[in-house]
Amino acid sequence: MLVPLSWLKDYVNLEENSEELAEKLVFSGTKIEEILKKEGETIFKLEITPNRADCLGIIGVAREVAALYERDLKIPQPFLETVQTKRKKSLKLTLKDPSLCPYYSLGVIDNVRVQESPDWLKKRLELAGIRAINNVVDITNYVMIETAQPMHAFDLDKVKGEAVLRSSRKGEKVTTLDGVERSLNEGAIIIEDSEKLIDLAGLMGGKNSQVDKDTSTIVLHVPVYNPVSIRKASQFTGLRTEASNRFEKILDPNAHRFAFERALHLLKVEAEGSLASEIKSVNYPVKSSPFTILTDEIDEILGVKIPEKDIVNILVNLGFEVLPSPSTEGHALEVRPPTWRGDVKTTEDIAEEVGRIWGYNSFPKTLPKGDIPTHEDSFKPDWERKIKGLLPSIGFYETYTHALISAQNLARLSIRETEILKVNNPMTVDFEYLRPTLLSGLLEGVSLNLRNFKDVSLFELGRAFSKKIDSKTKLPLQPKTLTAVSTSMRFSQMKGVVEEILTKLNIKQASFEILEKEGVWDKNFSAKISTVKDEVGIVGKIDSKITKNISIDKEVFGFEIDFDKLVKHASSEIKYKSLPKFPVVYEDLSILVDQKIAVQEILDTIESLKEKRLRSATIGEVIPWQENKKSILLHLEYSDNQKTLIDDEAANIRKKIVEKLNSNLDIELRSL
Repeated sequence: MLVPLSWLKDYVNLEENSEELAEKLVFSGTKIEEILKKEGETIFKLEITPNRADCLGIIGVAREVAALYERDLKIPQPFLETVQTKRKKSLKLTLKDPSLCPYYSLGVIDNVRVQESPDWLKKRLELAGIRAINNVVDITNYVMIETAQPMHAFDLDKVKGEAVLRSSRKGEKVTTLDGVERSLNEGAIIIEDSEKLIDLAGLMGGKNSQVDKDTSTIVLHVPVYNPVSIRKASQFTGLRTEASNRFEKILDPNAHRFAFERALHLLKVEAEGSLASEIKSVNYPVKSSPFTILTDEIDEILGVKIPEKDIVNILVNLGFEVLPSPSTEGHALEVRPPTWRGDVKTTEDIAEEVGRIWGYNSFPKTLPKGDIPTHEDSFKPDWERKIKGLLPSIGFYETYTHALISAQNLARLSIRETEILKVNNPMTVDFEYLRPTLLSGLLEGVSLNLRNFKDVSLFELGRAFSKKIDSKTKLPLQPKTLTAVSTSMRFSQMKGVVEEILTKLNIKQASFEILEKEGVWDKNFSAKISTVKDEVGIVGKIDSKITKNISIDKEVFGFEIDFDKLVKHASSEIKYKSLPKFPVVYEDLSILVDQKIAVQEILDTIESLKEKRLRSATIGEVIPWQENKKSILLHLEYSDNQKTLIDDEAANIRKKIVEKLNSNLDIELRSL
């Protein structure tokens, strides 16, 4: 929100320079994004939090400033004018559902002279970021910026019959003031007369009822709409205005009457208008509910003793009613929040108001007291950070892709739309679905980067989304997934990357098994990754049909791991063993096995021997062989902690290994 300093000074006396005022506001909780200079004017650009709708009006900001400096707030007096002229035609507004517009003021203003606004009014609107149109429209915008209460003026002669406020039906259309015909969602708030839709309520008025140079009588409508309905309509239509930004918040249910009277005064002065009907104010006035606070609790929450008279003074300056509580003995106060502060409901809320105006910088500087918290989570390793440090050292670049994808992306991955979550109100067709896999974004990244680079290796650690429901939260599962792809690595290299990840997480019992299911992965060159109890992911080759769909003319290998499952088996406990005291015997053993036998089966079979003198058995290379066989080179290491092994002892260990492999897997020895 843009707040011109000269406009702010209308409501509170200010002698401080803009930098000092900005610092004061920031420390009280009002964020100032920027201090602008325009045409010799100072303008504050404020970021207003959603709970402070009152500060979307300059009077609300002035109230904050007045409380901070303990100065009087000068609010324009309401303009109480009686009916001066009586129109034969008036406007009746019927609400089909009162919850859509629980509070409003409505009245007819006659003899309006529509013309260009005076310079002072145009300049103020311009400084606040609003384009001047004509004096009637400009006055409604001026009062909105002043009070945070939007309003709309209709040309009464263009409204036919009775006006009805209701929820829209899906597919209804209205042409708004900007000349755009907009299709509406079900549940948008609209106003119609006996012939047509005349207003997309809370967002923008209808073109067929707009005020123009020929307008002489207007209906001024100052409503408080249902914020949820306004937000949904804004998202569906893609239309966001100064008015909708305010209507989406919880507005002061009493402000509509004051705003009407304020606009009426300006319309009389600047447009020669006169009231031609009674002012109809619905559900006005509203009284907020009081509650009791204990000043001792305020002190305890803030950690500093603030005199009771200062607590009372701060609250009164902010518009609260404060009385000694008759129901509680001791330091008790009965507090009634003003209706523009619907967010204040508890003692903690009051403590925050007192603390920020008192000034957190005024609190004494003390060291924290109490025991140092000890929680097991404090000592858990940051596995995510470790992996994000590991993969770049291997040659991968980290990337972040969008969690929302299109139906076209799904089709490229051969994923059916019915299998994944769809967004109810997508902004565009490119962001309709929640990604079921991170491969969608990573493969798109590979395709784009191959235009400029020979090879691409990318990884991402992020959430994927499933239709399966979590039994605890009752929400769709959102597993954190570690996914990587590369055009420069083959299967064995990518498997080696996965093994390095497992080593980093200190996971020793993991296996790679043949992949059986069809999908994104080519099952002939892919394997599922399993720990002791869980299947945690897949490593292998992306199906060539998929890469072709995404315009990638290279083979792509990668892996996809459920990171949440993986870290359950991670361990920070490291066990060390001494280096061998006696020389290690190194041997290579080349064997032929059936093509269907997984490498992991061979290693598991050797492991089952429980041979203590076998230090390690690893795979050197795997080569396709004739007659559905493959050649595997095994690297073996033997040692004895008590002596140096002689040739016969090494040969005996090798014999046990060969016999076990031959018995279990029907292998053949191949001479090197």
